Amino acid sequence: NTSMEVTDVPKTRSSSLRSTSTLSYTPHDQQDFGTMMCWAMNELGQQEKPCYFQIVPAGVPEGVSNCSVSLNNSAIGGSVEVECESGWGGGIRQSFTLEVHSVSSGSSLAQLQQQDEPYFTISGLTPGAEYKLLVYAENSQGRSRPSSFLLHTPTDVAERQTSANVVST
Repeated sequence: NTSMEVTDVPKTRSSSLRSTSTLSYTPHDQQDFGTMMCWAMNELGQQEKPCYFQIVPAGVPEGVSNCSVSLNNSAIGGSVEVECESGWGGGIRQSFTLEVHSVSSGSSLAQLQQQDEPYFTISGLTPGAEYKLLVYAENSQGRSRPSSFLLHTPTDVAERQTSANVVST
């Protein structure tokens, strides 16, 4: 059911095995998106109210938000954990990427990818250095705008225990 028309899906697109029915449906143009309504029927009768599925076009995912950066306090060469909240995935599966760039040299140092959750652990950063961190979501439709942060790594254990020195940009 779309705003333009109501169309029956041919029974040839469905299959049944025991108590499970499957419908294969692929939208091909804008009129193929809308509400899919399904009714079940068996020897006892037909389902009174249909199941509803909203078929929407896939899009580019939203960017991540509410990112937090925490330093591992164990040693100078410790690790940094970056955790963000994911936004709308564009209607399809998304993955997440963290890029680490050196502010002093401008070079890209690392690119970490994660499926499902925007959670990263970075190790081996130089103490007393400044890094730009970029986090973005990506799916088959494209890439979100990155969230960026400046990270100042502490120079010693005492500094590590008192401040993460993270600035959002």
